[in-house]
Order: sequence, then structure tokens, then C-alpha cells
Amino acid sequence: MTQLLAQIGVVVPAWNAARELEACLAALAPAAAAGARIVVVDDASSDGAGRRALARFPFVRVLVHPERRGPNAAINTGAAALVGREYLLLLDSDTVAPVESLVRLARTLERRGDRAGAVARLVDRVGVTERSCRRLPRFATPLLLGGALGRTALAARESERYRELLFDHDCDADVEQPPFSALLLRRAVFDKLGGLDPRFEVYFGDVDFARRLALAGGRLRFVADAVVAHSGGASLAQLPEREAAWRRDRLRYFKKHHGVFAGPWLRGCALLEQRGSEARVEARVEARVEARVEARVESRVEGARELVAP
Repeated sequence: MTQLLAQIGVVVPAWNAARELEACLAALAPAAAAGARIVVVDDASSDGAGRRALARFPFVRVLVHPERRGPNAAINTGAAALVGREYLLLLDSDTVAPVESLVRLARTLERRGDRAGAVARLVDRVGVTERSCRRLPRFATPLLLGGALGRTALAARESERYRELLFDHDCDADVEQPPFSALLLRRAVFDKLGGLDPRFEVYFGDVDFARRLALAGGRLRFVADAVVAHSGGASLAQLPEREAAWRRDRLRYFKKHHGVFAGPWLRGCALLEQRGSEARVEARVEARVEARVEARVESRVEGARELVAP
């Protein structure tokens, strides 16, 4: 076990998540004692996350961005400081990863030399598995899942495909687009792909990396018994205008992988989604009005029957 852990370098990007980061690093202490190197990249936090981590956990190296550059840039910064390790573990600051799970991820890559990375099974605070594995989005995905075509058979098939509704989280299997909250990658693969694209603000950096990996022939393995607790959203909850950031990053992703028509396409999908949403609201309002009218009519009919009854 010690030999495996000594081959792992861990990158923990952190932004305004000091409390969650402390729990994350406390869980990594056994791995550090066995030789794993831990790097925290404080992405210009205002809560002193990096400073507090350095004071409490001497086995951690803390790097600080003078201004917030986003999680993808933070991961690249941390990876650059972990030269000489065979494996690179990307770990969110709001995770708690038992050392046994890290060993299971590493052993999976040892056994499966044809896999580029191994993915942990994420569970919430009460142990419920997060159904977070996905397939890569297609050009038509925004249209089919945007709501305008939400009740068609085609949209239902795309939802099943993209959201991996049939994925069995109790079994090991390949996964196309996993969350990067707890992902062990071969360092050579990370370097070959040039790391994560820092142009993505917050979202879609993992999707972009997964797509580039798939195009290069790489595959990722989901490991069901490598369980990592994930509280989720500690930093995102503090992000201003999250929906706007998501839309900007989605546009970057589609432009990068689908060309110049991605912009007009997404705007058209958004317009259809808005119109579909408005139509659904109008339909619900009309249904409520009709129900109230029918109830009043029925009440008056009943009242009239009582008056004429002998």
C-alpha cells in the first residue's frame, strides 16, 4: 500500500472553503504519512483557507493565486508542482477521501494498464450515492434537453443517454464523463493533453478534458468500492451569477468542439427553451383557471339541486 501511495500526487483546488478543506486534508493525513504528496492551491480565497491549511497540516504544500483564476487553472498550478509522481489525484476541497479508496483507485490503474484514469464513487453526507456519471454532450443535446422537446421520444432517449440513467453505480464500469471531484489520472495522460483548459471559468473544464481524452483514445474506469464523501457546492454556493457563468462556459465548450455555429445554435436553443417554459406556465395557469371555474359551476349546480329538491 505504501508503495502505491508514494506514487500519488494530490491536487486540491480551494476557494473560500476553509472548513471543508480542513476535513479534506485531515482525511489525507494517512496517505501523506505513506508518501503521497499533497498540494493545495488557494485560488485567492478571502477566508484564509490556504493559510489555515498550512498552519494545521505541515505535510501540505500551499500555493496561492494572487487573484481568482478558477479551478481549472488551480489544478494546472498544483499539477506543475507535483513532478515525478506516476499518478495525479484531482480532489475537490469539499471531499473526504479515505486512504483505502485512494489505494483502490491506484490498484485499478495498476491492473488496468489500458485505462487513463480511475473515478471514485461519490456519496453525500448520509451515504447516498451521487448519480453524477454522464456521457459527453452532443451538438443536439441542448435542444433535446432544453425543454422545448422535453416530451418527445427523441428527447427521452437523449436524456437516458446523456444522464446515464441506466448506469449501475454498484459495479465497476467505464464512464465517458465523470465528475472530477475525485479522479486519479496517469500523470503522463494529464501532461499529454496539456492539463485542463483554464479558459473555462468554473464549468465544463472537466467535460472538455473528458472529450479530449476520448478523442485521444483514453478511457476512464469507475470504481464502485472507492467511496469518497462529497458535500458538494461549498465554493459554488458563493459564486456570483452562477447561471451566467454556466452559460458562458457552455458556449466556450460548444464553440471549441462544434465550431462557429455553436453561438447561434445555443441562442436558438435558449429561445426555444424560454418559449417552451412560457407555454408550460400558461398551460398550468389555464388548467388552474379551468379547474376553479368547473368547481364553481359544480357548486352552483349542487346548490340549485338542493333548492328544487322536494
